[in-house]
Amino acid sequence: QAVLMFHRITEVETDDEFSISRKNLLNICDEYRLIIKPLPISEVDEPSLYITFDDISDTVYSIKEELDKRDIPYTIFVATALVGTEDHISEAMLSDFALDKNCTIGSHTVSHSRLIDCSSEKLEEEFRSSRDILRLKTGRNIELVAYPYGSLDSLSRKVIQVARNSGYRQAYSTLQCSVADVGRDDFLIPRWNVNDRSCKMVMGEIERLKSNEC
Repeated sequence: QAVLMFHRITEVETDDEFSISRKNLLNICDEYRLIIKPLPISEVDEPSLYITFDDISDTVYSIKEELDKRDIPYTIFVATALVGTEDHISEAMLSDFALDKNCTIGSHTVSHSRLIDCSSEKLEEEFRSSRDILRLKTGRNIELVAYPYGSLDSLSRKVIQVARNSGYRQAYSTLQCSVADVGRDDFLIPRWNVNDRSCKMVMGEIERLKSNEC
């Protein structure tokens, strides 16, 4: 099982760490369409790929129609305070995502803060308020959260425990590996950051996982 993380969609390839071209993203979707599943990750150990988008940039909305044409399930992790701000999705776009049967909506906290630097009270607000705001705005039950930044040096046992206590089912990090590489922990699920530079490497890792699991 592998979870892929995307941020911004571009029309041409770039060297930006957090961007991928439309062509390369859709190539991944077309190549692995039969094993792409909706989150949360399954308890069943089978070849599975999951598509996620963080923050979420308004450029992701531009790919929505293409994903729907292919019937590709995907997840958007929304930082609620960023909705309606420059370069991020609008309230209307969020409502449109909420109507899409292929789209799972998760929290990316309220303000996209570095959680290890937050007080206990701030952590509670980031996790609980974002879930409640998204539930109110989308009519969805919000079961998933992705940690902003999400590396080990931006997290702590306290951060993970507050996430566990805030009503979520799973939490996603930015550890660059597959689920099998680190073992199953539903509140520290790894994801590969995919951009134009890492695209071929990640596809090679997916092939490795498929060979090992088949």
